[in-house]
Amino acid sequence: MKTHVIGLFFGIFIVYFAATHVGESGWTFFDWLSILIVFGGSISVSIMTNGLMDTVKILALFFKAFAPHKFDNVMITKQLVEIAQKQHFDTLNFKNMQEDTYHPFVLDGLRLIHNQFESEKFEILMSNMLIQRKNHHDKAIDKIETLAKYPPAFGMLGTIIGLVAVLKQINSPNNMESIGPSMAVALVTTLYGILVSNYILQPIADNLQNRSYRDLQVRQLIYEGMVLIARKNDPVYVRESMLSLLTPNERTEFMAKHKFSFASEEVAA
Repeated sequence: MKTHVIGLFFGIFIVYFAATHVGESGWTFFDWLSILIVFGGSISVSIMTNGLMDTVKILALFFKAFAPHKFDNVMITKQLVEIAQKQHFDTLNFKNMQEDTYHPFVLDGLRLIHNQFESEKFEILMSNMLIQRKNHHDKAIDKIETLAKYPPAFGMLGTIIGLVAVLKQINSPNNMESIGPSMAVALVTTLYGILVSNYILQPIADNLQNRSYRDLQVRQLIYEGMVLIARKNDPVYVRESMLSLLTPNERTEFMAKHKFSFASEEVAA
């Protein structure tokens, strides 16, 4: 999360630095009418396309882009190996599985195991949940990418409005007082449209795409591990199977951090 925030504020600093060195003040590039045209217009089109509640959910995704990752492959591997050990020694208590400790997909798998589904049905249900998760991510990302198309269009709309106002006022007696603000609206609105689309919406969509890939990678790892646990494989086999799915760096990290959690090698005998 820290690197994402650093990138955000670094970009804001660059824009502010450029604005203050071109004009007398950064407020030169601040215009309420331009903000209304670009932001208000884009949100209104989103409401027309997705509805009010879905638009609120889309805007809420902006905060999710900066949320920290709670689980990683090493942590998930540790949890799955521990679950396999508890299952092998018959100490697995489904009621004591805390939601704030285990990954939600792990808890889904444990619920299915507790309900004693057959191995084939278990795999189908877990696979369906994995597919549904991917579809959910893709739909959210598609909506943001669609929303990113609107700000430049409204920026151009504001430019046209400003230029029309300039042309109508060009022969008026006090045209020097009115042409300036109209031209400001024309040009600043285009600037806002470009910034909102290419600095806010599209980067957020790309960020969520990367987060989706990471989330699905973790869930795929959970799927592989829970299938082995559902088949009641011994903890050593589960551990080695999980390690084979990790990158070399992740295997090294697991070996360094969780040697104490290794199952006895005698279990596999």
